[in-house]
Amino acid sequence: MTKGADPNLRLKRSYLTWLRAAKGLSELSIDRAAAALDRYMGFLNGAPLTRFHSEKAMAFKRALAQQKTARGQPLSDSTINGISREVRAFTLWLADQPGCRSKIRHSDAAWFSPDRKSESARRGGVWKPHPTSEQMAHVIHAMPAESVIQRRDRALMAFLFLTGCRETTAITLRLGHVDLHHACIHFDGRLVDTKFGKRFTTGFFRIGSKIQAIFTNWIVESREVLLHGPQDEVFPKTEVSRGPHGLEASGLAREC
Repeated sequence: MTKGADPNLRLKRSYLTWLRAAKGLSELSIDRAAAALDRYMGFLNGAPLTRFHSEKAMAFKRALAQQKTARGQPLSDSTINGISREVRAFTLWLADQPGCRSKIRHSDAAWFSPDRKSESARRGGVWKPHPTSEQMAHVIHAMPAESVIQRRDRALMAFLFLTGCRETTAITLRLGHVDLHHACIHFDGRLVDTKFGKRFTTGFFRIGSKIQAIFTNWIVESREVLLHGPQDEVFPKTEVSRGPHGLEASGLAREC
């Protein structure tokens, strides 16, 4: 940055660089921290980040409670708590920076702590409405399977139902990770987008042979018909090309 750049932006950039290089956080976590800091800096309206006051911290949390989402709904408690935790972590880091140690103390970060009631509710296992096994099976069996794209989509739904894995993990899974003989998946965090890059093995849920057969048939088709190898994605992205009426799906690409 140039010498005349906004000091707040310099601090933000240094903090995000520290999260990436020193803490080793993923880009998703860094983006989340950056978004929280943007909200805080927007609330300060140009005031220096190094000028801390407890009243500003409390006013910021009150302002979060009054903000709306893009759909006009109030921010959820989990969203507000997440933003507060990110700003608290930034304040802890800021207290150790040269020129800030005399202005900000580590104890000041506690002013951004979420209230215990909402934080306890966030961590608790609250039941959420979800489709039943019968409803999921009905949806999967009702999906069309005439084209290769439709069969991929149906197999993806079956896979999510069979394993309960995250969507980002499913779409980065490789054929070499699928073990049909033992009915399990070997998730390798070095190649698959697993949480914290973990490596683990999970078996299929016992939810019916028909749904498992949909996924199994897709794996066989990928290996024997599409001739995809172990390093290819189980669910490759749709290839788009220019047709007579504009852009249209023309098959599957060799990437996730």
